[in-house]
Amino acid sequence: MKDLYQQGTKKLLEKPVPTYHQAYNDSTAWLMSCLSELAYKRFNEFILGNRVQQFVDNKLSKLVVDNSMGQLETFVSMVEGLAYDHEQELKELNQSLAYLNAELIDTFDKQGTQAILVETEQYYALAFRGTEATSVRDIKSDVNAKLTSCETQGLVHSGFKHAYEQVASDITLALSSLKDENKPLLVTGHSLGGAIATIAAKRLMFKNGIAACYTFGAPRVGDHEWASHMKTPIYRIVNAADSVPMFPPNSGVLSLVSTLLSWIPSIGPKLKDWLSANLVGYTHVGDMRYLSHCEPEKYDSVQRLYHVSLPYRLKALWVKTIAPNRLIKDHSVNVYRKKLKCIAEKSWLGD
Repeated sequence: MKDLYQQGTKKLLEKPVPTYHQAYNDSTAWLMSCLSELAYKRFNEFILGNRVQQFVDNKLSKLVVDNSMGQLETFVSMVEGLAYDHEQELKELNQSLAYLNAELIDTFDKQGTQAILVETEQYYALAFRGTEATSVRDIKSDVNAKLTSCETQGLVHSGFKHAYEQVASDITLALSSLKDENKPLLVTGHSLGGAIATIAAKRLMFKNGIAACYTFGAPRVGDHEWASHMKTPIYRIVNAADSVPMFPPNSGVLSLVSTLLSWIPSIGPKLKDWLSANLVGYTHVGDMRYLSHCEPEKYDSVQRLYHVSLPYRLKALWVKTIAPNRLIKDHSVNVYRKKLKCIAEKSWLGD
């Protein structure tokens, strides 16, 4: 996040952040995208699970016995590539937070779910880490899309619920120890982190109130009943052709797919029944802000839109599918942050 330290950032940080049950705010959206990106800092110690450790040990032993030095060197390099210095990552996290006039209060790491709790002069913020390509637990959380009952009414994504519950008690304990009674809590996250943040915004209890939840490239989390009982303002930001917010598919898409499947002999009806039993009912919660398409690193022309049609989204998705690397970039939290900074500067610094 070296580009964070640019002209204009300091002026944005001087703008006051609205508090309890706040309306959407451009500078707040940018700040939350910064924290969502910083949540990816690997402050948690690098530890191989027992099964992975056993696999690595067995693989190394076999390569040594077989005297396969070339393969051994490649395998060792691969394992080393997964490792990191968590103390250095934590140091960089604190440095970046200091530049944002924020301070790290606590970190959370349990069974594949990570989050950071920070404090500024105006608010507390809880940012959840998104999907990591090297984390098997993250991938399991994403694909375990069966709807299950939620304590707060309605049905919710099984994997996201499980991920939230890994750290829920630790977060509740940390929040209860916060002493400033005038600062509200903001919740945020990108991708999987956004999904977990949405659940946290509904289930967490905080004595000072939860001001809002900002998510970036977050998937659908629950059904209509679950969404209808959400009290915290949810602002979900979607960038251009980012496809993650289109999953799990909503009822309209599933209805079309189910109809098509019914025409396939033998396996079609079975797949249709599986979809009906596991995925029917998903909907988004909250208010969307859509970031228009821009050429890479040319974000001055970005527009923040309140609504875009499905054909418009599908067209953007189709164009990006031709160039898959651009499709991946549209989901990058780094791109979200840069675009939101341009929007915030035009919105606030132009006043």
